[in-house]
Amino acid sequence: MTRHYRGPRILSALGILLAIGAADAAEETVTFRFAPGDGETWTTTTATEARLELGEDGALGTQAQSLTGTARATARRREGGWTIEQTIVSMAATRNGEAVPDPVMRLMEGLTVTLALDPAGHLEGIRGFGALAERARAAFPPEVVEAMGPVLAEDALVRRETSEWAGRIGDFAGKTVRIGDAWKSKAEFPLPDGRAIAYEVRTTFAGLVPCEGRTCVRIVFAYGGDTPKGGLGVVGEGERLVEPDTMRVHSETVGRTILTDVEAPGSGRVHATRTERRTSTFTYGVNPAGS
Repeated sequence: MTRHYRGPRILSALGILLAIGAADAAEETVTFRFAPGDGETWTTTTATEARLELGEDGALGTQAQSLTGTARATARRREGGWTIEQTIVSMAATRNGEAVPDPVMRLMEGLTVTLALDPAGHLEGIRGFGALAERARAAFPPEVVEAMGPVLAEDALVRRETSEWAGRIGDFAGKTVRIGDAWKSKAEFPLPDGRAIAYEVRTTFAGLVPCEGRTCVRIVFAYGGDTPKGGLGVVGEGERLVEPDTMRVHSETVGRTILTDVEAPGSGRVHATRTERRTSTFTYGVNPAGS
């Protein structure tokens, strides 16, 4: 009996099976669900290293800056959704290697800000930043409080917190995505003086990875957009590990360059370039969801 060689057919069949498997993997989806434990607490520790250049190419000076901060948060159910109470535990900064006794940071330590969320985790309101101005008036002369005005502006602080929450939780809560998908969106970086820098964000759901015994989505994002010479802009990239079943963030790293302008003594308003790398870690405490 003559035996016919079936190798190519077998290889073709294997190729088809592998292609089907690859297609299935490409179509893998995840749904982000905001589901903390009622009473769950966590601590966020953020470290930022930055370089500030004043004037074109730092012609008016440069500064090496660092900032570290720790905040504690608690999630609680409420009628119609959730509240997140965030308390700033500590802040510290250096400039060119020397500790900076920043009075605004001292005011912010111990401040509690409350976020009101709907059941899905979308932000409905923020309260608590108004206490900063009250603390300042109690601690400093009127002329000092007036000079601090832009930094203490409640509207600007609320806009920044709103932007942070949307970028980390709100924009994804309740959404189903395919691994490999990429989104494009618009965002704003609020400045202390009330202005905001508009920029584009490209978000890619890059894959599923293990994180502390659970499965996280690796989210990669890039900032960009057309920035005219001497204009305002934000460019950079980063990544975040998020547990989709609860929306716990496990880690976050951001590298970006912020192009803006600032008031410089003796020079008026000048172009400024701030290049920074920010790393955040999250430690979860009592009553974790799903346990």
